[in-house]
Amino acid sequence: MDQERTPYEAFLRVVGRDLDHRRATGVRVVETISGFEIHYAVDDQSPEMVTLAYTFDQLKAKAQGSRIQPLLRHPMGGRRSKKGKPTYQNFFRALGYELEDAGAYLILLDELEDGYLLTYQFYNPDSGFMLHKHRVALQTDEAGEIVNVAGMRRGRVPRTQGA
Repeated sequence: MDQERTPYEAFLRVVGRDLDHRRATGVRVVETISGFEIHYAVDDQSPEMVTLAYTFDQLKAKAQGSRIQPLLRHPMGGRRSKKGKPTYQNFFRALGYELEDAGAYLILLDELEDGYLLTYQFYNPDSGFMLHKHRVALQTDEAGEIVNVAGMRRGRVPRTQGA
């Protein structure tokens, strides 16, 4: 049934790239039975949220369709565009790898002022394949570290911040 499952790394990279192009902020990613529902603000000053829906088939086609070039900086404006903050594309891609490694599914990722709140479900074979939920708060520097680790995994040297 799930023989050719596309990994989160590919799906979330496509979602992140689209959000970078839209100059999104305050992002919430909700995995549904058929894909992902995304909520985001167009700027920090407006309470208005935009909703997007991506099916797994759409994301799979985009992930396989062309090489996606990384952006240099997170395009968010104002005080949130700190030097070195990863793009959504880079962070979501790196996080996708970690989610695959954890055996996660049905994820919820909510961007906060100082990082992200991530929840997901997983099965633990050691406990009779019972369903478990996991929640983790990722501070902004922890999100950057996930991207740095991904860069080292791919043989890239991470940038140092500051000075």
